Amino acid sequence: MMKEKVLSILLNKKYKNSSRLIYTIAFGLSSLLVGYQDYRSNKCASFSGLIILNGIFLILFIPIISLKFYNAVQLTKPIRGSNTSQNLIEQNRYLDNMFKLTKQALRSTNFSSKFTQQIVFTYLRSNFRLIECEELHDILVEGNKPGFKILHPYLSENRANYLREVTNFLVHGHIKGAFFINMLDISDLTTSYKVMAPSNEQFSIYMQHADIGKFDKLVIYDETIMVSTRLHWQLNAFGHTNLYYLNGGLKRWKYLGLPLEKGFTQNSNILSQREPKNFEYSLDKSKVIDFNEISQINNNYQQQKQYQIYDSRRVAQYTEGTVPSWTHIPVMTDLIQEDGRFKNINDLQTIHQQQKVDFTKTIIHTCRRGLQATVANFACELVCGANKIDYNSRLYDGSWEEWMTKKQIH
Repeated sequence: MMKEKVLSILLNKKYKNSSRLIYTIAFGLSSLLVGYQDYRSNKCASFSGLIILNGIFLILFIPIISLKFYNAVQLTKPIRGSNTSQNLIEQNRYLDNMFKLTKQALRSTNFSSKFTQQIVFTYLRSNFRLIECEELHDILVEGNKPGFKILHPYLSENRANYLREVTNFLVHGHIKGAFFINMLDISDLTTSYKVMAPSNEQFSIYMQHADIGKFDKLVIYDETIMVSTRLHWQLNAFGHTNLYYLNGGLKRWKYLGLPLEKGFTQNSNILSQREPKNFEYSLDKSKVIDFNEISQINNNYQQQKQYQIYDSRRVAQYTEGTVPSWTHIPVMTDLIQEDGRFKNINDLQTIHQQQKVDFTKTIIHTCRRGLQATVANFACELVCGANKIDYNSRLYDGSWEEWMTKKQIH
């Protein structure tokens, strides 16, 4: 309730009115004056400091947020609240978004300092959000324009796979309004390794054709779990800011017997008429790691203290070879329930504690080909988000497919 009150004050449209802004700044100046006088009289240094900080906040932060970022905040409003244990991370999404936008505001001014940014930007874990199937169904049943797009990614490596996926989508059905996306279309076309992140240009052009802007509210799902978490990871890595993952995906949706739509719901191939800046995606290279860098880390793995490598392949895939010093958790059996949902936060946390996953280190995720690793990464995000842990991770995009080839493992 307190968070909602804070945001209702900070993001109210009335601050767009210039006179209101003047009153706010004037009140901030008066707070500064009172705080300074109190400090000089040595009545209460801590209290006067608080008044001064309040004045700074009123003068700088509220006008900047209200004038520059009101529309952005509107876009980041949640689809619907949830009280499930799976969505503990949601409890802080309102303030997380406010802190994110405040940080952007600070960076756009000459008033900011690193110290001030650290005070304001205390935490955020806002892009790894779950929405339950029941919640999404209720929203769609209401019949109003939902205000978000639903993405159904699939992985088709050959004609047979493509025909199977298309048949499943068209004949067996999909969630109402879902857009069909082949992950190979947004994967690196210059390498023989499948599903690696593409260039900024390739990703941006595809998203512009699909009319998926970087601020659009998106719900992502599929039936395999790992293809949708891969798309979620990739969108996040390319700078998308408003993502939801459908917990359990199509598997859970069918388990509940919820209605499916048949036929295509697809955009045309005409470029979106929205401003190009909506599609200016850029890969955050700190979120990925290549073969050369992970090889160097592995060569000195026992001595280094910065990284922990997390192998999330299925047990059957360990026959291709393993690195004993890495952490091995077969995520599709250990972290996912039978109906496709993530296990609850307590269970996820217990599993990672038992496997001695150290979240104070940067976790390097790897698997067979960069899919299961994104399931593991999402689970880690949920655990760290619920416990307010500053989680850092990188994805070895080539994964074991590249490692096996270049290390000549047979």
